[in-house]
Order: sequence, then C-alpha cells, then structure tokens
Amino acid sequence: MSRTIRAYLAVAAVAFALIGVNAMLHPAAAVAGIGLGADGVAGLNEIRASYGGLQLAIALVAATGLVWRPARLPALAVSTVLCTGMALGRLVSLAVDGLPPAPMLLWLSLELLATIIGAALLLRNRHLAPVQPHSTPNLGTGETTSPN
Repeated sequence: MSRTIRAYLAVAAVAFALIGVNAMLHPAAAVAGIGLGADGVAGLNEIRASYGGLQLAIALVAATGLVWRPARLPALAVSTVLCTGMALGRLVSLAVDGLPPAPMLLWLSLELLATIIGAALLLRNRHLAPVQPHSTPNLGTGETTSPN
C-alpha cells in the first residue's frame, strides 16, 4: 500500500488526537473560539464526549490503520467517511444558517480536503480491498459453510 495512505492516516491520527486531548483537558477553552459554551456539568460532559472522546476514537482508528496493515484500508474508509460527515454538516449549516465565523470555514476547508484526498486514495487502491466469499457459521458444530 502506498506511503500516501500512511501519511494520510498519520496526519488524521495526530490532528484528531490533538483535538481530543485538548477537549478532554480544557473543554471550555476548546469550544470558546467557536461560539459554544461549557455551561455546567452537562455542557462539560457533552464537550468531553463529542469533542474529546469521539475525536480520540477517530484518532485511534487512524493510528490502528497506520500500524496494522490489515486495518489500513478500513481505517482510511472510516476516517474519510467521518470527515465527509463533518463537512456535510457544515455545508448544510452554511446553506440553512448562513455564513459562520472564519474558524468554521477553515475547518470546513480542511474537512473537504480530507474527504477529497481520502476518497481519491480509496478509489486508487480499491483493488487492494480483500474480497472474501460469504460464509455462515454453523452454531451447532462451530464449522462454517460456504456457498461454493
């Protein structure tokens, strides 16, 4: 697999880890610049979960693909789909809510770039995806049956 995929996953792992750690350690500061408040325990809890834990989980997926070859394409796919979802949410907000502050436009640009690069890498390397015949476990014997 290409070094480009590993570079993509490395950048994703580091970026999402930095965002996640920052939100875990400094939740109010992490969202202060984007117009969100961390009012009370519920607000802090939500920031730590969505901007902390979820971002760290995405970083873990990317890092797993970086170090474990069989997980490389699935990690690329997951990272790309998640960036696509974030970009889609921002585009919907842009259309419905209007022009956001400059930091949100920067995040949108980075998410779109990650989506485009990730999709291109997936298309370019689709021949590397494993194709396995469907098999069904037989719960009684523990054996698997194949349609062949």
